[in-house]
Amino acid sequence: MKDLLTDWKNLASLASIFVIVQVILAYFLGDAFWHPGSYVYTFGGDGSFIYYNMIFHTFFGNGMMLESMNFPNFESIFMTDAQAALSIAFSWIHDVLPGYFTPNKIVGWSHRFHYIMLGFASIYVYKTLELFKINKAISIPASILIILLSPMMIRLSAGHFGLAFPFVFSYTFFFLCQFYLRDQIKKFNVIAFMLVLLFFGLNNFYIGMINLTFSLLISIILLTQKALRKKGFYLLGISVVLIIALYLFIQLTDPGADRIEIQWGYFFNRANLASFLYPPTGILHELLSKVSNPKTGGFETWINLGIIPILILVTAPLLTLLKKPELNKNTYRKLFTILGIAGAIMFIYGSAALYYIPFLRDYFFLKISLLTMFKASARFAWPVYFIATILSMIYLNKVISIDRLSRKYVIPILLFLVFSIWGIETYIYLDQKVFVQMFNNPYSQETKSKMLGIVEDSDIKLEEFQALYSVPLMEGWNDKFHIVPHFNAEFNSILFSMSTGLPMINGMLSRIGITDASNAIQLSADPKIKRALLTQLDQEKDILIVFGKDPEKLTTGEKYLLNQSTLLADEKDFQLRRLTIDQLDLSSFQDSIISKFADAKVSVFDTDSLFFHYENFDNEDPSFSYTGAGSKVINQEGLLISTSLPDSIVGTYESSIWIKLDNHKYGMPEFKLDFLDQEGNVIGGGRFDAFISRDIHHSWVRASEDWTIPAQAKSINVYVENINQTFHVDEWTFRAVDSELVRKSPYEFLFNNYKLK
Repeated sequence: MKDLLTDWKNLASLASIFVIVQVILAYFLGDAFWHPGSYVYTFGGDGSFIYYNMIFHTFFGNGMMLESMNFPNFESIFMTDAQAALSIAFSWIHDVLPGYFTPNKIVGWSHRFHYIMLGFASIYVYKTLELFKINKAISIPASILIILLSPMMIRLSAGHFGLAFPFVFSYTFFFLCQFYLRDQIKKFNVIAFMLVLLFFGLNNFYIGMINLTFSLLISIILLTQKALRKKGFYLLGISVVLIIALYLFIQLTDPGADRIEIQWGYFFNRANLASFLYPPTGILHELLSKVSNPKTGGFETWINLGIIPILILVTAPLLTLLKKPELNKNTYRKLFTILGIAGAIMFIYGSAALYYIPFLRDYFFLKISLLTMFKASARFAWPVYFIATILSMIYLNKVISIDRLSRKYVIPILLFLVFSIWGIETYIYLDQKVFVQMFNNPYSQETKSKMLGIVEDSDIKLEEFQALYSVPLMEGWNDKFHIVPHFNAEFNSILFSMSTGLPMINGMLSRIGITDASNAIQLSADPKIKRALLTQLDQEKDILIVFGKDPEKLTTGEKYLLNQSTLLADEKDFQLRRLTIDQLDLSSFQDSIISKFADAKVSVFDTDSLFFHYENFDNEDPSFSYTGAGSKVINQEGLLISTSLPDSIVGTYESSIWIKLDNHKYGMPEFKLDFLDQEGNVIGGGRFDAFISRDIHHSWVRASEDWTIPAQAKSINVYVENINQTFHVDEWTFRAVDSELVRKSPYEFLFNNYKLK
């Protein structure tokens, strides 16, 4: 009977924790808590594509391929932001109950799942503290505050809400502590642990790999202890099986894209001590700001421990002198030594410190792409948050057990101050960083009905189209191109696609391959470039252009698409237009240019005899070339071109150069052009690069810019910058924008620095 009463009391504690978390969420979210399908965390950005991908996959997807974007090759649902496991589950439910889901319900159940799992996250922090026999007066409030102040919470407002599952971390921590402290672990608990990490690891690959790496490190450390070797092998087996399972899911669904091997982010979003002690999400940062200017990284690096856990950990050496002997358990010390070693390794990796050791950088990080595949390395330090905060509560529990502090009101006052300050810090974090604003849900049944109404009113027959294409161009997040999407184009493309099931040729995908990104971008290239994607498209079906109104600027290629296409629907913020495959076939246009200059005898022909400057680099490296016999190798910053200008030069000139694309490493070179006067003073110029270029041809990208020649300009210097690897450049041209420059040979034909054959 006593055991039963204890169980009921414990169940009441667990239930109270869950309810308190839900009450706190209801306070901050307001109506969004009670009607989760009517609101969204973010409006635009990464978050919008998670909502879009989930809705599209539920209604129109199938299996483990994400077919909403990157048509016709698509993408593995596990390789981008789609909350993959949830999306697949929703898709299965939709197949069984086809009338149940609406877009609102998909958003709503996704949100409700977050809220429920936050409650369970706190429960498993409590259960972890329970393993260490922590007083309930500490463990109940601490379990709630540890979760609500965790670095995962800010992912709700940042748009990365697929990462906002601290439950996985608290559950993993509980399992590992239980695994160490218990003589035997129940098979049910092992299976539950594996299912949790498999589900959430597939839902978001980051979450799976962070927790599995932590588990793997624990197992390796256990193997070094003779008495714990059996447990070490057991945990190693569990970790390896899960890692292999996640790897196989991803590899078997990978369409074989030529993804960038060394991606941007690992070296920039790295953790440091400031990440834990005084990030902008904490009270300590505010206090330091009054007397200094504390330097911190971007939000990806914020892992605020909280001022209370920090103070407890700082004073811990003194507190150990006062603790009761029975609380100084050797088992706990060994466990936290193991956790601390694993956490330190996670922190070192998350800080990218090893990358700055030349030998490791040159022979490991730059050779093994797996080591740098994570764009936010600081996330790998998240387990340190749980190690530190839970350890601080163990020390706090020791403090309230000290005899000389056991006077009537000392302990209650101490705990009141501790949890009041900690609670205030958590309140500020939630109020100012996490639940800043909830937006009305635009991905709704009402929106879907509106879009389908436009289709019906405009007599658009969806079966005549194979995919849609967003203009101005929308394409990301490939680390070779930095194309900022136009809001009206992006937003309305998402709404139209999720409503109709028409996939996008565009791809806003986390790790999209070079070829797929290039082919989609190339559809917006200058019409003098042939479209490589043309051969992969259905020749019998059209493309629906979603044109976002009021763009700041359209490129020549984007204007061409609009001019060639036929208007179908004209709405306030966007247009729907029909583009046929024939209109994408530019062969006749390009042939007409070649025919125009068929009788030209010279290799370079200028109809107006205007000044131009041209470098073909044919006498340099022969391994690659856009045209001709060679290209110039660039492996350091410096002067690339220097040439004088004639006194008579006036008007607008274009500078252009071709850069070889590869998938080895993120980044592209930038160019700086200076106009110089007679004395060599810089009197004009600027920068241009290939990051935003649409002109891609045969794995080369054209960087160009138009310049108005300043008065008194006597020469130009062109410098190459932002060199983080070896690049090849070819075909430098500086010409008047209204000139016609031709370079021809029996095998090649260049017109205004575009290769037509």
